[in-house]
Amino acid sequence: MGMFQVNVTVANPRDASRSFQEKFWVDTGAFYTFIPEDRLSEIGTCLSSKNR
Repeated sequence: MGMFQVNVTVANPRDASRSFQEKFWVDTGAFYTFIPEDRLSEIGTCLSSKNR
């Protein structure tokens, strides 16, 4: 298992013009994806579930 960074585009599935690009860490052994909640809010999308 390893970790590395990639450039990712995250878009609102209902309006692809609302998006952002950011460098994310990828963990090849991870089960979940983490995107900052404030960044999702900026593009007008909401969380479908939240684990803490």
